[in-house]
Order: sequence, then C-alpha cells, then structure tokens
Amino acid sequence: MSALTVLCCERSQFRVSPRDFLTLSDRPGKQYFWDASMMAVVWALLEPEGMKMSLRAWLSGDLLHAYGLNMTTGAPMGPTWYAFSATNVFNTALTYIEVTGDRAFLEEDTPSSGKSALWRLDDIAMLWKEKVRLGQILASFGGNGNLLESGAPTYLGAVASLNAQSVGMMRDMARLHRAFGNNDRAGLLDAAADALLPAVLALYKPGEGVWFSMTDDGQRVEHRHVVDFIYVSQALASDIPPFMRREMRDFVQRELMMKNWLRAQSLKDPGARASARPDHGPMGSYDGWVALSVAEMARLGDKAGALAFLRRTAVSTREGPYAQAHEFCGPDRMADDAPICVAIGPTLKPFEIWTPSRVQTSGGYSSRECIAGGAFACAILSALFGLAPNIDGRMLTDQDESRPVEASLRNLRFQGKMFDLVAGRNGVVANPSLKA
Repeated sequence: MSALTVLCCERSQFRVSPRDFLTLSDRPGKQYFWDASMMAVVWALLEPEGMKMSLRAWLSGDLLHAYGLNMTTGAPMGPTWYAFSATNVFNTALTYIEVTGDRAFLEEDTPSSGKSALWRLDDIAMLWKEKVRLGQILASFGGNGNLLESGAPTYLGAVASLNAQSVGMMRDMARLHRAFGNNDRAGLLDAAADALLPAVLALYKPGEGVWFSMTDDGQRVEHRHVVDFIYVSQALASDIPPFMRREMRDFVQRELMMKNWLRAQSLKDPGARASARPDHGPMGSYDGWVALSVAEMARLGDKAGALAFLRRTAVSTREGPYAQAHEFCGPDRMADDAPICVAIGPTLKPFEIWTPSRVQTSGGYSSRECIAGGAFACAILSALFGLAPNIDGRMLTDQDESRPVEASLRNLRFQGKMFDLVAGRNGVVANPSLKA
C-alpha cells in the first residue's frame, strides 16, 4: 500500500522531470519539501534520475523563503518561511547521494548560488546560525506558523527537533567534505556540532522522555509531541545514552501509540486543548509521523515493538492508500482502541475536540492521498532489513541483531549493485542479486 500511494501521486506532465510526484493528489503541481522527504529512500531506489532532477530545482531555492516546489514552473513556492525546509532538503539530497553513490552530483553547479551542490549543502547545513539570537546558543525557529501551523500552537522558539537536526547536518556535511578531501572544513563543522550538542541535550526532561523548547523571552515550554521524538532520534541517536533511549521509547508507547494508530501530540501536552488539527494534534496523526515513529523506535532499540505496532496500523489501509492524516473517530475516540478514519470532518473550534458527543474528532480538511505514505516502505527497509546507506559504501546496520520477522527483499539497488536481503533470527544477510 505504501508503494501504491507513491504511484497515486506520480505525474508525468510537469517540466521538472519526466516522472515526478505530487505531495497531495488534490493539489496539482505542488511538491512540498517536508512530505516528499519522508519517502526519500524509496525515491532514490526506484526513481533516482527523476529525484536528481527534482533536487537540482530544490537546491536552487531560497530555503528561508520557500517550502516546496511548483512543478508547473519549476520555481520554489514561497515566500513563507517553513522552518523544516532546510533540514528536509539537506537530508533528501544526502539520501540520494548515499543510496546511489552519485558523488558527481555534488560537483554540479547550482545556478542560484553560483556554488557546487556540495557547498550549497554546506550553506544549508549552517542556515540555523541565522536564527540564533544575540547571547544565545540555540537557534530560535520562529512562531507556530513556521513550525507546526495550528496543530500544536505552543510549539515554537528554540525547539529540540530542529536544533538536533542542525547538529546532525553539520556532522553529515563534515563526512561529505572528507570524501572530497576538504578536511579543514570538516574539522570546523565537527567542532561546531560538538559545541551545539550540549545545549540541545539540556532541553531533555529526565524521567519523562520528552523535550522542552526555549521561547524568545527565556521561558522553557514542555512538549509531549512526536516531532521531537522523531527528529532528535534521527540526528542524535548515537549521542543518546541507554536510559534516555528507554525513556523516549516509553513516552511514545505510553502516550502516543494507541492500539492501531498514533496521537501526534499527547493528551497530556500543555498545548493539547488548543490543538485543532488531526495531523499534528492529539486526536490523530499525519500519516508520515506513524511510519517515522516506527523507524525511530527501531533505531532506539525496540525493533520488535516497532514492527508489532506497524502491523497493527495496517487497519488504516482499509480505506485505501495513505492519506494526509487519519484521526480517531466515534464516541470512544479517547480510548486506546478507538477506530480511525481519514480526517475529513468539519472544522471545529479547538475545545470541541474534547466534547464526547462529537462523532468526528477535530475535522479539518485532509487530502485523500499523500506522498508521505511512501515513508511506510522506508520504515520497513530500515526497521526490518536495517537499510542505512552511507556514502562510504556501508549499506546495512545492526546486521547481527535478531529480527522478529522472517522476510526477504529481492533486487535492492544500492550504489550501482543489486542485492537480495534476508532477515530473520540470525540478523540480516545481503547476497548479490540473481539480476546482478
């Protein structure tokens, strides 16, 4: 169903590439960076040439004033600044390079910047510096409109998710520079990442598995939201000690993972009663968050729990391909086993989502097919098969760790070679494909 969702969003009439992908099937010609980034591994595996053409256009945009690509014109969509744009463009480009091994792409010029793609990515990795207020260490990423829209109104300022991603981007950029012999620049980036890391980790709330942000007036605001879990884990998993890994997993399992779906925001979040959207609030989840949560739960050490939850979420596919969001519905929507449906209800005031008599939870319009559904295939590739591509040629991680499922994957294309992967009790084995 994940692959089918990607095909539902495929289009061939636009000028960016011969085969490209809408973010939402009912918004012609629009490709949002954030949503498309969630299926980056699948995109790089199955449509690498088209992905490269899209990335050329992505890298030409001003990421402080763009949130996506107009595929009709090939120009960035803006001028709204969306705080996640930089990290999503950077990580999507990195995924393309690591999956395909196409280092030559990094030497191409990006016309808007007058720099090679390598140095354009360097600029993107350092954009966070422009958001550091005088006398501060962490970057402040603006108001809720720049971050999670009206979905979580208190999520603003120096948030853990994006400051962690800044550390991760600098480290990844250092690896890319070393691959090109730019060792001095790599050393500076690693030093900058090391300097920022302690301030990010200081946002953690011990014993709870959740994170604070710092507002521009110096207030610490607690967030019990999946976005911090996902993006901190992606960037800093190797820096998170075992007790924090356990607490972060426990938080997600205790407050976000219901029987068959996810609450993007905990009911205990201080801002939950002001959250009216089904994709970012407490009464449902953006579909992509579900897949990314599975991937990060596995990365933080619970592959069995992650895959068991993934299996249960398959009930969402009874309505067809993955959508922009699914929400808990019906009079028992506060229950762990509440039924879920594609979020299509009427727009309600925030407090009404807590009124038991309402059949729909938060309502709000939700697109019927969304490219982020491709993230479920990516989650299976990483959580089950351990796919973790690296520019140095490494393909898999945790190969010797037992898997709770016996499975095989044939004809995986990685850096110009084809492989068959077999996962099971003894870990994962990669064999040359019969197609090789």
